[in-house]
Amino acid sequence: MGIFNEFNKKEKPFFTGIARGFGFGSGGGAATGPSAVSATGGTRESNGITPGNGYRYHVFTSPGTFTVTNAGTVEFLVVGGGGQGGDEGGPGHGGNGGAGGGGIRTGTALPVTAQDYTITIGAGSGNPVRSGTPSSIAGPDITTVTGLGGGGGGRDPDDGTGSGSTVGSGGGSWGGGGAPGPGTAGQPSQPTDYGSTNYGNDGGGGATSPAWAGGGGGGAGAAGSPNPANDTAGNGGAGQPLPAYSAPVLQPGIPTPVWPVFGPNVGPTGLYAGGGGGGVSHPQAGGGGGGTNGSGGPGGGGAADTDGKVNTGGGGGARSPSLAANPTGGTGIVVIRYQV
Repeated sequence: MGIFNEFNKKEKPFFTGIARGFGFGSGGGAATGPSAVSATGGTRESNGITPGNGYRYHVFTSPGTFTVTNAGTVEFLVVGGGGQGGDEGGPGHGGNGGAGGGGIRTGTALPVTAQDYTITIGAGSGNPVRSGTPSSIAGPDITTVTGLGGGGGGRDPDDGTGSGSTVGSGGGSWGGGGAPGPGTAGQPSQPTDYGSTNYGNDGGGGATSPAWAGGGGGGAGAAGSPNPANDTAGNGGAGQPLPAYSAPVLQPGIPTPVWPVFGPNVGPTGLYAGGGGGGVSHPQAGGGGGGTNGSGGPGGGGAADTDGKVNTGGGGGARSPSLAANPTGGTGIVVIRYQV
């Protein structure tokens, strides 16, 4: 008995260590936690970027494929394309509404499996009502995640025949009203699955004489401004700040030609989908017109006569009579991230 007692006394720490799981059982080193996501895809860096905040980002500024090789849960940002500014042209026109910024959808719990997911990037307008087109993430095992396109700006109807629509079209954010149109309602109800939050706002209303000033397009973070005075057009609404997707964080994944515009507009707070500025009528024979055009909303919205900014979802500014082409909205963007 003495021998066995002496053995147990000396070796007890060794057996106790095994019992606590240094290699076996539920508490042992052989057990593993949830697997980390592994994937490829992105416009500039197909393996993603790791900015040092504990996440890997896959940035899509153009259509592409997100290929998952190890399943898990991801977070996302989807921004639709901005709308086109009101485009009634010719002498005496210019009281057009600014366009709405693209709709934003963010989420924190999108389950992905080992397969391909299709990424679509919204264009800045592209249909008769001048609204932007959606951006999306689609796959066979998920409900498509969509950021709506921004609404087109309302048209100045004062051309002597009453043509043109004073009301901005709907979308992620609505376009501003053309003079003398009302402001228009913001983003329609959107899904909240996958831990989603949606952003979109109203456009501002237009005004009548003497300048026939248009309203600003709605931004993802704030409504567009109505005309503050008859000779001053409304400004576009501000974009929505999303610090997790700020310009400095995403810079390695943004194509070099895009960065000079994208960087300062999205900035360190991550502003996306600002609304476009409204316009005022220009002087014409018989008097009238003049005044001040609206500015674009922070986050890529275009001032009057100016396009929305690329890959921000910013709304286009209103067109003035002197402009040859219609200001378009900024293209959208899709970003997927997961912990590493």
